[in-house]
Order: sequence, then C-alpha cells, then structure tokens
Amino acid sequence: MAGSITDGVTKIIDKALDLSHIGKAPHFKHKKSCLSLKSTPAGFDADLVILQIYEQLVNNFKDPSNRFHSRGPSTENWRFKKIPDIAKYNKSKEKTLEKAIVKLPSCDWVNQVPTSSGLVSATSDKLRNIDLVYRLGLREFEFIELKVESDTPMFAAFEIVINGLIYLLSTEFYPKSNIDKEILSAKAIHLQTLAPQNYYSRCSLAWLEKELNEGLKKLLATKFGRRIAMDFSFTSFPNSFTWPCKDKELLGALNSRATVY
Repeated sequence: MAGSITDGVTKIIDKALDLSHIGKAPHFKHKKSCLSLKSTPAGFDADLVILQIYEQLVNNFKDPSNRFHSRGPSTENWRFKKIPDIAKYNKSKEKTLEKAIVKLPSCDWVNQVPTSSGLVSATSDKLRNIDLVYRLGLREFEFIELKVESDTPMFAAFEIVINGLIYLLSTEFYPKSNIDKEILSAKAIHLQTLAPQNYYSRCSLAWLEKELNEGLKKLLATKFGRRIAMDFSFTSFPNSFTWPCKDKELLGALNSRATVY
C-alpha cells in the first residue's frame, strides 16, 4: 500500500538528473544540485520523465486498498476558496505573503488548494496543497508554487509540476460529480514558480523550463487528446519588490510578474 500519492516520484527525478552523488535523497532538493545543473544533463529525457512520474502517480492511485476506491476523494480537493487566516506566531515570509495576496480585494486569488486529500488514506497528503491559484479567465488558471527564501527553484519547479500531474490524474479518474468543480473543468493550466528575482540569481534553469514544457506537451498529446493545455514557467516579482510591503505595492508587483528566462 502506498503511503502517499507521490511514493516513488522523487526517485524517478533523482535518477533522471543523475544526482545520487549529492547529499541525501531526494538529491534534487539540495542547493548544490540546483547550482550545478546549468544545462540539460546527459541522457535526460523529459518526455520519459514526465510520463514516468505520471504513471507512478496513477499506479499509486490505483492501489485497491486506497481510501478513494471506497470513499471517494475529499470534497475539499480542488476547491476554489480563500484561506486568509494565519496564526499570530507564524512569521514565515512565504506564509505571510501568501495570506496577504488572498486578502487583496480580488475574487480571482485563492490559496492552499488541496490536491490529494483522501486519495490514499484519511490522513495522507493533507498538506500537498497548491500555494496560490489565480483565475485568469473562464476555465483558465495559474497554479503557483510561491517561494521567498526556502528550498530552490529546481525543487519548486518539480513540486508544482507534480501537482499539475495530480491535477491531470484527477480529471481522468474522479467521478463526474467532482469534475463539475470550477478548477477541474479548466481548459488551460499554467504551472509556475513565483519568487523575488534574487531567488533565481545563482541558478541557470532555462534548460529545465524548456524540458518540462516539452514533457508536458508530449504527455498531453498522447494521453489527453489535447483536451487541456498545460505549461510551466519560472516567474518572478519585479526587481523592486520587497516583502513586507503595502497592499498597493503588492498588487502592483503581482500585476508586474514576469518570466525569468
């Protein structure tokens, strides 16, 4: 029985990037891994990696002992709802920034969107949430992994791509009553990392953005008949942005987001 919907996924990524010599698993999470890979590693096949990750997720999902098969998914999965409250003691820059964004006067920003609750067990994957979801328009959304100081751009990229693949799995296997949810009926999903510009300053990951997009394109074409579009990009706030700031400045920074590469 899988302990999580993502069991085995980090091993696929580590093997594909040939990073077993750096730190402890997951090896791609280490800062040294992000800094050392400045071009596509020899033998890296993005089409295969994205397919393998998706198939691993599906295999984990299909385990007959999973809660999903007897109870269905949590009704909270893929909700479009603001979660603005934050504990007074929580001073995390990422968390305070996330909460400030959803408190802005806009109905198009939501946060902490669950992806996998109740799929494997009643307790697994409850924290596998998407930091921010932005509604661009009718049936079009941005899924955003928000970073300020933690982890690395490489790790953030794979986190949001994995969640994007869980989204595809959900559209394929959820009962129709769940598919009626606003997010699950999307025609276009844009997967993004979002951070201050200096978060990316020592990394050269244009190659990874290109490879992930090629892998997603191939998976969608072969398994989903192009019924949904999905892409990935590294994005940043403008160089002048610092957090904390006033709501007016935050809104301006959000409206001025740009791709990094």
